[in-house]
Amino acid sequence: REQNTFFTNGYVTMGAYYDGKYMVQKRGRVSFLGLGAIFLSDHAGDSRMGISQFGLSAAYFMELLENNLFSIGFQSSFGNRKIDFTNLKWDSQYVNNAYNNNMPPEFMMNKEKYNFVDVATGISWKYQKDRYLKTQLGASLYHVNNIKLHSVVMPEILDRRFVIHGTAEYMVQSTVLTVIPSFIYEHQGKLNE
Repeated sequence: REQNTFFTNGYVTMGAYYDGKYMVQKRGRVSFLGLGAIFLSDHAGDSRMGISQFGLSAAYFMELLENNLFSIGFQSSFGNRKIDFTNLKWDSQYVNNAYNNNMPPEFMMNKEKYNFVDVATGISWKYQKDRYLKTQLGASLYHVNNIKLHSVVMPEILDRRFVIHGTAEYMVQSTVLTVIPSFIYEHQGKLNE
């Protein structure tokens, strides 16, 4: 995806995702393993500031009670954040209202990049009585390992993010009406939604 390309270098985002179901057991209680992979690259501007991330995930699903499917999952990803200062222009390089690239920039940096590992986990419960009633409830925790993000000014900690969500789907019999109430709550640092 590209956007704001009317600037010199707009936002360029690329992503690829995969997930699949493996080791399905249907005898007795249903159980299976879910495996996935994710790749994301997002860069913008003359500095090509952005992030690239590759992650692997695994989840185990098991029917513990009839019509009740429980799951637990984990994701670990490797990320790289970077910025390139060499293509930026600074106020100190403008003399008499004209740009002079021979003037030294305010920041004498060429490139800044660093790598990090990000870990997430979650659980969910799904109940389906029949085709008319389905419910789902889940909770997840992102940035389990307290990621330290480096920047030009100072390092900052990426706070853990906690998410809880739920939904129900009720199809009214003998009608075309389906009622789907749902909710989501997120908490990260001082932010709540």
